[in-house]
Amino acid sequence: MKGFKGFNAKLQCRDFQFEVGKEYEEKGASCCRNGFHFCENPLEVFSYYPPANSRYCEVEGSGVVDSEGQNDTKVAASQIHIGVEIGLPGLIKAGVEYIKSKVDWENVKETNTRYRSVATNTGDYSAATNTGYQSAAAVEGEDSIACSLGVEGKAKGKKGCWLVLAQWETSWGYRKLLEVRSILVDGDTIKEDTFYSLIEGQVVEVE
Repeated sequence: MKGFKGFNAKLQCRDFQFEVGKEYEEKGASCCRNGFHFCENPLEVFSYYPPANSRYCEVEGSGVVDSEGQNDTKVAASQIHIGVEIGLPGLIKAGVEYIKSKVDWENVKETNTRYRSVATNTGDYSAATNTGYQSAAAVEGEDSIACSLGVEGKAKGKKGCWLVLAQWETSWGYRKLLEVRSILVDGDTIKEDTFYSLIEGQVVEVE
């Protein structure tokens, strides 16, 4: 099973030392208990290893495999091969490709790059993407994705949809991507039809 894994600056995860190109094995695997953990969705890796001081690799899990659940792509495997190190740009690119692979492109889709604009989609299994400054992405169909990657962007969706948010450091024309996070609209912690932004590392409800 192919996936993506985050590490600290020393290529360690929970004090275990990994090396690119090596294979590792444990006796069993159970999510959040034992085994080697990784995510099928590249963007979910940011929840465990944010961009500031982290490293990212493609991995291959095998042997005993245990998954977190329907709405979480975290996986534990008894065997893991550490593939190529892809860095932050590679993980973001892989995340975009992962999102695209889940979208039914026969349904309506919208991408927007304009300043203070809104990308809206009403189709099921669809995506709305916005990269403009102070812009928004919104989805109303089932199992859809609202991706807002611009500076001071925001996103909202119906219950069961995913929001992808970015946080930037900006100063006099300088921009640095600090974090990208994906989060499920569960209707409880993250409300449906409510805009959220990523501010100081936290998913925050906004106007």
